[in-house]
Amino acid sequence: MTWKKIISLEEAARQISDGEKLDDKTLKTKIRRLYDIANVLQSIGLIQKTQMSKSRKPAFKWVGLQGAIHSINEIKDLVKMTRETLVTTKPDKGLKDKLEEKFEILNSD
Repeated sequence: MTWKKIISLEEAARQISDGEKLDDKTLKTKIRRLYDIANVLQSIGLIQKTQMSKSRKPAFKWVGLQGAIHSINEIKDLVKMTRETLVTTKPDKGLKDKLEEKFEILNSD
C-alpha cells in the first residue's frame, strides 16, 4: 500500500478491506464510519477536507501535527478573548467561577 496525501473515503474503505470484495451496503457502511473518524481528525486539525481533482467527491488531505498545533493555538486564543470579555462584562459570580475552572483545565499543559 502506498501513502497518499489526499484520499477519498471510498478509496480508503477499499484499502482497509485488504482486497476483500465489498458489496454496496458494506462499502457504504465503511465509508460512513470513516467519515465519522475523519470528522474527529478534522476537528483536531490533523486532516483537512478537500475534493478529488478528477471528481467532486469529498476527500481528505493529511496535515499532520502542525495542523493540530495550529488548532490548539486557535482554541487558546479564543479562551484568552473569552476571559478578557468576562473581566470587562462582569458576569454573575457562579458563571464566572465555572468558567475560570474550565480555563484552568485548558491552561494546565
